[in-house]
Amino acid sequence: MTRHPFPERPFAHRAWWRNRSVLRLSVFFHDSLWILLSVPLALIVRVDWKHLADLSLESRWWIYLGVTFLCQSLSLYALKCYRGIWRFASLPDLIRLTEAVALGTLLTLGAITFIDDLDQLPRGFLILQPILLLIGLGAGRLGYRIWKERRGLFFQRTGQRAVLVGAGIAAELLLRDLRDDRTYVPVAFVDDDPAKQDRALQGVPVLGPVSELSRVIQEVRAQIVIYAMPSAPRRLLQQVVQTCQTLQVTCWTLPRLSELINQRITVERLRPVSVEDLLGREPVVMQSATLQHFFGGKRILVTGAGGSIGSEICRQLLSLGVDRLILVDHAEYNLYRILAELGPLAGARIEGRLTDVTSAEAMDGVFRETRPEMVFHAAAYKHVPLVEENPVAGVRNNVFGTQNMAEMAIRHSVARFILVSTDKAVWPANIMGATKRLAERIVLALNGQGRTEFMTVRFGNVLDSMGSVVPLFRAQIKAGGPVTVTHPEVQRYFMTITEAVHLVLEAATSRLGAGIFVLDMGNPIRIRDLAEQMIELSGHRLGIDMEIVYIGLRPGEKLSEQLFYENERRLMTDHPKLFLAQGETHSDWGTLKRDLELWSARLMLATRTELIGELTRLTHGDFRSLESREEVGRGVVIPLVANRIPGHREH
Repeated sequence: MTRHPFPERPFAHRAWWRNRSVLRLSVFFHDSLWILLSVPLALIVRVDWKHLADLSLESRWWIYLGVTFLCQSLSLYALKCYRGIWRFASLPDLIRLTEAVALGTLLTLGAITFIDDLDQLPRGFLILQPILLLIGLGAGRLGYRIWKERRGLFFQRTGQRAVLVGAGIAAELLLRDLRDDRTYVPVAFVDDDPAKQDRALQGVPVLGPVSELSRVIQEVRAQIVIYAMPSAPRRLLQQVVQTCQTLQVTCWTLPRLSELINQRITVERLRPVSVEDLLGREPVVMQSATLQHFFGGKRILVTGAGGSIGSEICRQLLSLGVDRLILVDHAEYNLYRILAELGPLAGARIEGRLTDVTSAEAMDGVFRETRPEMVFHAAAYKHVPLVEENPVAGVRNNVFGTQNMAEMAIRHSVARFILVSTDKAVWPANIMGATKRLAERIVLALNGQGRTEFMTVRFGNVLDSMGSVVPLFRAQIKAGGPVTVTHPEVQRYFMTITEAVHLVLEAATSRLGAGIFVLDMGNPIRIRDLAEQMIELSGHRLGIDMEIVYIGLRPGEKLSEQLFYENERRLMTDHPKLFLAQGETHSDWGTLKRDLELWSARLMLATRTELIGELTRLTHGDFRSLESREEVGRGVVIPLVANRIPGHREH
């Protein structure tokens, strides 16, 4: 794990004078002082010194002073002027102060007419006093901000020299925080906006476009580059990372906008550039309002709830306001972990069931007690080599577990059943893929057998999931290498877990109803390129500090995967990243059910050859078993041109 370069703030930052109540009390005293000073100052400005003493006696201005103090204090409090953070004082704060002073002045004049006759006071004084008050209140706030932002100029800064990419709002907010931090010294910006070039942001110059980052880094002798454009296209970040790798300069970034929701942009939010940032995909547009309307108030059951996909489904469903969330998993620790994470947020809306999806009796009890309106079936054995070595367990869980859950959904009148599938179900070359293909056929055949609408969502690999290649590479790099890759040309589709699950939820809301939905996974990426990128992002040099070792394809593995069969038409849906695969021939459920019952009775006694033969027959020949490593290497279904991670250089 990369060590975060920003140390914890010293204890002084948590001292008594930084207590929120103490700070607000200080603001109150400052504003009160200006209210009290504004009245005599207005008199001094308006009246000649020679006549000031006589006017003070005749006008009884001290009555006006008392009423002004009371009315202006109440107005400032009512408009929450004491809550503003002076360090970030800006135009909205000035507008709020103006409104408060205007309201306070009206209240003062209204109160005076009922208290005393102050005709002796000059009319100009009544206009001048609120203006002086506004100037005093605003000057204190603006002066504090200027002092905070400029004080670094008066102290010796010893931090690393930093170039910020992007001179927008996010960069400006980050720059304010960087000035208080002694770790880095902002020395330059680069930005593609011509209007910002050759200008300065808070005293830091914009020295050119992003394309000239290499020149700027060398010119200012930068030691780190901070990417401060969370909403920019990822190809721009890829370009920046490539430049930093060439010059051997550290690169850090702000999180994406989806991660920054409701959170301030601060130094502590910076993190290393990750593989997810460089995936080469534009982020999926989140349609939260539509999803909240669909899922809000529903009772939903999720199987495999402790796994990578299942747990993220639970997180997103919980944020969409479901009425009740039932988490089903047979792995005790996984279930405990997700319940511990979501329990404090969900309260009584969430419950966990430690049980097996293959048990008809247990699942019938869960359905009767919880009465779910929708089921997300994410429980599956997905690790190709393990299922290849343990085929009976794979068939029992992936095939008969799916059948059991689907039949329970019909029995208990569940409205929708969503099966989470995989691209390995397309022309499967391994037992895991074949079991998922058969699971797809089961739910397709069950459509029309009851009130339940059955849907399948098919997609490729997700980054950082349990048992996936990214955590393996990360562990190998941490251990000092080497990084193991099966084959130089093996490639896979990749998507982040958050994006994949969001699209699964989008599919569940589709008006198109039953069928196989396929996620737009973008272009496939070579695993070799992924390994090289992770090595370089970790600060190591490929071939010098760390090597990649090719260990050969494992039984059941292909060089590439597909998302569609040739006979499946790719139809557009309401979401641009979601397709419907049309053309699948539905199996007759009566026949398929009898075949499954006969197979279930003899599954435990079946030989490997018999099991593969039965999977081939029940998938209508889609399963093409490749038993040896040599056959696997020749068993590429459709050759694809390897797609490198954009911005990555050849070695």
